[in-house]
Amino acid sequence: MIGGATIAAAKVGAEDKLLGAKLFSHKRELGVAAPIDADVIYYIVVGATSLPFINHAEARMLLTGDLGSDEQIDSHVAGILAMLLPGRRA
Repeated sequence: MIGGATIAAAKVGAEDKLLGAKLFSHKRELGVAAPIDADVIYYIVVGATSLPFINHAEARMLLTGDLGSDEQIDSHVAGILAMLLPGRRA
């Protein structure tokens, strides 16, 4: 049986996902965002942002430097933004 807190958390998560999809769709219509289906953007963002930290051992083999350093994190974020929002002005 699913508890009330679990249902409430799922509802909030679904609302956040929907809002994010709407915002991304709007940016895509403006030519700022990449042509990615808004229905999957949530999972793409979650995967892209978390993968080096979830698969830390593999990331250490592929990347140089300290994965937790400000420089490395900034580089990771900049890469994700460049892929998802190629029309974005810095």
